[in-house]
Amino acid sequence: MSDQIVPTDLPPRLRDVLAEIPGSEHGSRFQLLFLAAANAIDVLGDLDFTHYELAEPARGEGLWETLAPTVEDTTNSVGAFLECVRTLFAVEVDPPGEVDDELDSWFESFESRAAEAPAVPPDSPEHQLEEVTSLLQAICAGLTHELGRFRRSLEELRAQPDRWLLLDHIAMFRGKCRDGIGAMVYMAARLFLDVTREEVVPAYRDDVESAILLRRELAGIRDQMRMFHAAVQRTSGGAELRELMAGVGGSVDAFLASPEFRLVRAADKRPFGDVRRELGVLLEADSVEHGRALVFMEGLTRFLESLSAINGREALILHDAAAVREVKGFLLAARAAAQVQDRDAAVQPLRRALECCRSLQGRDEGLDAACRVLQHLPLAELGPLEIDAAVRLLDDVL
Repeated sequence: MSDQIVPTDLPPRLRDVLAEIPGSEHGSRFQLLFLAAANAIDVLGDLDFTHYELAEPARGEGLWETLAPTVEDTTNSVGAFLECVRTLFAVEVDPPGEVDDELDSWFESFESRAAEAPAVPPDSPEHQLEEVTSLLQAICAGLTHELGRFRRSLEELRAQPDRWLLLDHIAMFRGKCRDGIGAMVYMAARLFLDVTREEVVPAYRDDVESAILLRRELAGIRDQMRMFHAAVQRTSGGAELRELMAGVGGSVDAFLASPEFRLVRAADKRPFGDVRRELGVLLEADSVEHGRALVFMEGLTRFLESLSAINGREALILHDAAAVREVKGFLLAARAAAQVQDRDAAVQPLRRALECCRSLQGRDEGLDAACRVLQHLPLAELGPLEIDAAVRLLDDVL
């Protein structure tokens, strides 16, 4: 892959930021920075190895040889972006040496620190440029070290290739680089204009929407398996048990074939392959053993419950905090209208609150249960007291 930056369309709000940057020389530098970032984020977004994550490799198949060109193109693109940053802003970065264990924590906490940092008010161009250079220095250093570590880990894996370890390394590298590059764009843009990540970071909105969709689907299959588990506990076995386990298999296969499954991280896909194989063994037997089916369902439900860890993704944390604030605002308006007996004025913000809660589905089981109850109520027919009770129900679980 060429080291040259491929021009990429910028989000409209990011073009507004460029218009706020004083001086044609400064504006040109930031335009190149934002274009380089958009291109690198786009390249990192193309890493989809679902086929290798679930398909059993044939004997003698060279996974490394298959993936190496794509990985090399990716690392070259990240390296080219970092070189672009160093050149544009005279950023000096120490050569990557042995990286300590604190780098992972640094990456995990950076987005939180970025979220808490207020947008810098209009200031002198010189001071703004100093601020930009300082933050680019910090993130560029972290990404440069991460790139060096990733390349060293690939060399180690080349000697003894392990499919899951390789795919996990690639996924982690992709996530860290996208986060770091997006942070560069966001923090630099905020020094000139009050903006949000969704407005200026390329592909960020798509990433958030994908995470919301995946969380919703994971919660759905988790609830399905809980119902199957309860049914397996109640049945005594025989044909009914086989039918239930076949239903489990159909639901699992449908999820594995869904577009949402490709959004699952590599480390979490491996157990799904184990689930499918173990279920196949169960169903191939002349009769399904009840005790073994129970153990299988208990393990499956625990595994699916563990996937609620998706709520720890920084993009979802930031989204959820904003969504909860918005929901609470609607609930406050609904309660105020209900208290003065204005039913019509109270219903609309309550509806809006429920619509916002859809993006929070899977975040909290109590909230999901409350939303299911309220979605089946004829809101337009509720009186002020019922509306106030509905508001309290939602407010208590937020």
